[in-house]
Amino acid sequence: MSALFELHVMTPEKTLYIGDVMQIIVETIDGSRAIMAVAAPQLIAVREGVMRIQMSDGEWKIAATGTGFLKMDGKMCRVLIETADWTEEIDPAQAQAILRQREEKLGVTSGKESELLSAAVKRAKARLRAASLRRSGK
Repeated sequence: MSALFELHVMTPEKTLYIGDVMQIIVETIDGSRAIMAVAAPQLIAVREGVMRIQMSDGEWKIAATGTGFLKMDGKMCRVLIETADWTEEIDPAQAQAILRQREEKLGVTSGKESELLSAAVKRAKARLRAASLRRSGK
């Protein structure tokens, strides 16, 4: 069995997870990054996407995440992100409707509003990807 480390995943509104895990895989500006217990101390920028957590029993849990940071320091990993939802909490039809609505608005906005909508579109796409992984069992 792989070595375990303590993981804390938090948003401003909630604590998504606290517990021991085997590894976590997050999406960064440079691609996917896997973190394990033997990882050197690091600070990583996390982007909107899919986060995979391998639990202490070997099972995987998947969440859609917003932007934030991951800090690994010895046997403790903290992920501080804007948003995070387990795939079980995502309604694919509702997520698709929200994505369509935001993409339509994005086409007729500019400036700061356009930047905010662009980030919302990325989060909506991440939610749909996470939900599709749940349905496919990956």
